[in-house]
Amino acid sequence: WEGTHINIVDTPGHADFGGEVERALSMVDGVVLLIDAQEGPMPQTRFVTKKALALGLKPILVVNKVDKPGANPDKVVNQAFDLFDKLGATDEQLDFPVVYASGINGWSSLEEGKPGEQWGPDMSALFNTILKHVPSQKGDPAAPLQLQISALDFSTFVGRIGVGRISQGTLRPMQDVVVMEGPDGKAIKGRINQVLTFQGLERVQSTEAGPGEIVLINGIADIGIGVTVTDPTSPAAPRKPVIEAPSVRGSRMGQRPHSTCTRKAPTSRLNSSGSSRLIVWPQFGITASAADGMDCFISRPGCRHGQSSSPVSTSVGTCSARMSSTKSYSDGRAPCTPSCVLAAPRAECSARCPANSAKP
Repeated sequence: WEGTHINIVDTPGHADFGGEVERALSMVDGVVLLIDAQEGPMPQTRFVTKKALALGLKPILVVNKVDKPGANPDKVVNQAFDLFDKLGATDEQLDFPVVYASGINGWSSLEEGKPGEQWGPDMSALFNTILKHVPSQKGDPAAPLQLQISALDFSTFVGRIGVGRISQGTLRPMQDVVVMEGPDGKAIKGRINQVLTFQGLERVQSTEAGPGEIVLINGIADIGIGVTVTDPTSPAAPRKPVIEAPSVRGSRMGQRPHSTCTRKAPTSRLNSSGSSRLIVWPQFGITASAADGMDCFISRPGCRHGQSSSPVSTSVGTCSARMSSTKSYSDGRAPCTPSCVLAAPRAECSARCPANSAKP
């Protein structure tokens, strides 16, 4: 845009993808927060915004879909300000620019207009705001190469592909490099095969890439996330990015993970302490600890009995997929209907469904 190459990196909004969000944010200099003019900030908006503000990134608020009936841009801007304040934004971050837009119609504006009218001619207001408020890269193209890998891809033709942003130096095809796992990690020599950059959504081969560019490289078989590709004559690597540890939560009775009928059985693996096992159903997206005296039941309304998976034994319990029968709780609560549930301990289920204690 006007002679400046702008890299736009999309991030997942859900907390389950926290590691991916943090790696994506490590490649950017600013953040554009997109909020619906009618719905306002969503729960997932809080997670990504918190990460961005903690990194010191300055937000640009884009209130999108202002052409929708019922849109309330002023309310959304106030909600965004309150959200930033609750997340501990600095005074500088709270002084954020606002852009109003209608993405489907391809226009943006810095000023509010009348409902039902087009507020701007094109998307120039948004791109000019990005150029004004997002700092440009400050890397030296003549300095020793530093490229930290933030994501991985794979091709059946060239194998593993590393994706990252060059912080300094210049990268070329067939260049000898050293791959380091942090400042004190081991170093592996390698050679870059291809250097690709993004042109829109397309990947194009490049003869040279410099500071600030997000590139894709191949030719190094064991490249991984967080490693730094650097100059062999003057190797230097920043510390690997710190990724927040994931949290494991088991589903409670009555919750119903989205699923389809399947014959796939659950699997188990040792947890980090090695003292118990985690029961995993990949097709349901469930990870839960198995405890003594607990059976795990997974089913779905409408599944035939023949579509339940076989029991799988673990060191501390037996998990199986089976249909639950419809029985009423003794205390008058909702009935035990066939559903995707992770069963509570048998003693609790027996008290709640005495007529069906064998099958919670």
